[in-house]
Amino acid sequence: MLHDDTARSGDVGSSDADMGVTPPTPHRRPLLRAIATRAAALVIFVAAWQLVVISGWKPQFLVPSPFTVLDALVRDPGAFAHDAGISVSRAAIGLGAAIVVGGVIGLVAAWVRPLRAPLRSLVAGLRTLPPVVWYPAALIAIGLSTPAILLVIVVGAAPLIALGIIEGIAEVPVRADGTTDGARVARLRLVALPAAAPRMLAGLRSGWAACWAALLTGELLLTLPSLGLGGQLALNRGLNDYVAVYEGMIVIFLIGVIVDGAIFGGLAALLRRREPVAAAGA
Repeated sequence: MLHDDTARSGDVGSSDADMGVTPPTPHRRPLLRAIATRAAALVIFVAAWQLVVISGWKPQFLVPSPFTVLDALVRDPGAFAHDAGISVSRAAIGLGAAIVVGGVIGLVAAWVRPLRAPLRSLVAGLRTLPPVVWYPAALIAIGLSTPAILLVIVVGAAPLIALGIIEGIAEVPVRADGTTDGARVARLRLVALPAAAPRMLAGLRSGWAACWAALLTGELLLTLPSLGLGGQLALNRGLNDYVAVYEGMIVIFLIGVIVDGAIFGGLAALLRRREPVAAAGA
């Protein structure tokens, strides 16, 4: 009987292979599910937008159809390329600086235990301040310039990044009793930081969201010579080019979603795949 069952299972496996049926791998299923979820959300959003247009709440020159906006975007996909490049480069510089500042604060809090609670309280308080409230101080200190936007990005995103490190390390404390500095460094690098990686990634993801919001707010408010997406949005609104305004909003949305999903979502998936390996190794 066992021989027959084995043979039958082998026949089934061979017949699936002959038919060219490839069952989805475990790692592919979450990706397909995420794509389907985002596609469904997009359909719901477009349908709701079209319902608002059909309702006649506002004239169509003020609230155009989503299909009109998408058609304009498809016909000239490079219209926002230059400003998108400016905004993305500013975001990369600002987020990079925020990672350095937040990383230093988080690691100091992890290394110097007496400073952990005060630094955690400080960054938790700074986290509650919306980035836009920093712009008056940034303009006073630096003036109407790109560095003012970068400063606001750093003070808006760095606390979130630092808090992710501090809270992650706090869950895996690095003992100092009876150990040398070299042993503490090794334990921090090999034990605490890998264990805290999910919380650190969550802080980094929140830092990106704050960075993107602070950048676009600054571009909208300051209207620098190099406009960026936010400045282009303000310019098109002033020109009453409402289709272009909605086009810009879609481009801003797509960049945010792509960075969050492709980069941070990919890192989160990588961490999830490493967890079973780490558990098996332990």
